[in-house]
Amino acid sequence: MKVALAQVQFRLGDFNNNYRELLSALEKTKGKADILVFPEGGLWGYPPQDFLYQKEFFKTQEKKIKQLFKHLPSSLTLDIPGFNMEYEQLKNGVFLIEKNKKARFFAKEFLPDQSVFFESRYFQKGKAAENFFYWKNKKIQVLVCEDFWKFSQLKKTDFLIVVNASPYTTEKQKTRLKRLKELAKKTKCGAVYLNLVGAQDSLIFDGASFVLNEKAEKVWQGKSFEPDFAILDFPLKKKSPLAKKSLNVIEQKEQALILGVKEFFYQTGFSKACLGLSGGIDSALVAYLAIKALGKQNLKAYFLPSPYTEKVSFKIVKSLSKNLDLTVHQKDITKLLRFCLNDFFKGSLSGLTQQNLQARLRMLFLMAQANETASLLLSTGNKSELAMGYCTLYGDLAGALCPIADLLKTEVYDMARFINRKNHIFPKALFLREPSAELAYKQKDSDELPPYSDLDGFLKKFLKDKNAGKGIESELSQKIQTQEFKRKQAPLLLKLTERDFGEAWRKPVAHRFYPGPV
Repeated sequence: MKVALAQVQFRLGDFNNNYRELLSALEKTKGKADILVFPEGGLWGYPPQDFLYQKEFFKTQEKKIKQLFKHLPSSLTLDIPGFNMEYEQLKNGVFLIEKNKKARFFAKEFLPDQSVFFESRYFQKGKAAENFFYWKNKKIQVLVCEDFWKFSQLKKTDFLIVVNASPYTTEKQKTRLKRLKELAKKTKCGAVYLNLVGAQDSLIFDGASFVLNEKAEKVWQGKSFEPDFAILDFPLKKKSPLAKKSLNVIEQKEQALILGVKEFFYQTGFSKACLGLSGGIDSALVAYLAIKALGKQNLKAYFLPSPYTEKVSFKIVKSLSKNLDLTVHQKDITKLLRFCLNDFFKGSLSGLTQQNLQARLRMLFLMAQANETASLLLSTGNKSELAMGYCTLYGDLAGALCPIADLLKTEVYDMARFINRKNHIFPKALFLREPSAELAYKQKDSDELPPYSDLDGFLKKFLKDKNAGKGIESELSQKIQTQEFKRKQAPLLLKLTERDFGEAWRKPVAHRFYPGPV
């Protein structure tokens, strides 16, 4: 039995492009395979969320599936995920399409409502035990994403197909492989794990599909963060060559962020970005990622010094612009700041308000440039700052997308160091200087926050076990909870971890619960 695996990139609502992806895979498969499998999402893309309330989407899907029948050879079976509306009940699952036969639909049974998915809001349950078909007397079981994790009644089968739209997180691939090995050992059959590749808002789909043989050994590995295609002959007599060497965790995060930025701009219809460079590590890394995703010709960078900007920041920005081969436009905000403080506010602003005013004046300029050049503004805050509210509303928190908002400050440094091993991009001074917002004379982040190594250690623990802790940890946890109003107004972030500050973080803004030491 020859199985074709199409690890394709389906974009949400882009029916024409998604249909072309299906046809392209079909052409590669004709005369070479018996079954062609696609990842979850199919013609729609994933996740569609409230688009599922719009009936015209289902009409378009039905039209495209009918068109596929015209191109389907009699010897090929297609496994295409999609959404089926029957008897006013909407279900998520897989269409099984064969020439001259009525399409069958296998509905997903277990509907995820944890983290970023809310499928019970839209879908009715199917029965995973009924989701199988026969090919030349071989029983082929189909599991759709969450069924793969929770379906425990898997009986004797000859082959297992698992289709997914599984978002990337740093530890996800290990758990996927562990789970499929458990099922493969249980059934003693070959198994395919096929995953979507691409990005949708905060979610990044890494692909990284893989195949196990009858001994639960990994015999094929798909590419990460890019489309891939393979035809494998089962039962596998020997290992196929791995498609690509596995990426380490930092490489994964780097590739994930580049893909996330690239897809966000493409799907929103923008090609150009702008950002403010400060002379700090965060904005430097975002500039690098933006260039990798969009090209240096599509990024405009601005350096907006104030009276408190240190000389080292000027040197770093100059060196960084040379290393990136990027023109950086410099606009000093000193005169504008003095006008606001002395003439507009008549010297009535306190120290913290003055600091925030600088951040907001910079955003006044940056947002105007974004509007004027039909660009999207990239925010440059990290996860540590977002956790502690160490950011200014309508200032440095402004933007359409914050690529590194799920990277802790120490992880930002780690990624920059890793990138420098491949190509020297980030000046040495970036790693030597003490972090500072430079909104006051000789200001340091450590004036307001614990050292980032200590803070990030706490945040990793806090975000994992959600307990308040004791002493200073209790104070930090209270600080986190009082800053929710800022996180609710922050730009969209790119998800890298299970516990990000996006949709996976559901905390109220207004409350009176501030736990003390336990």
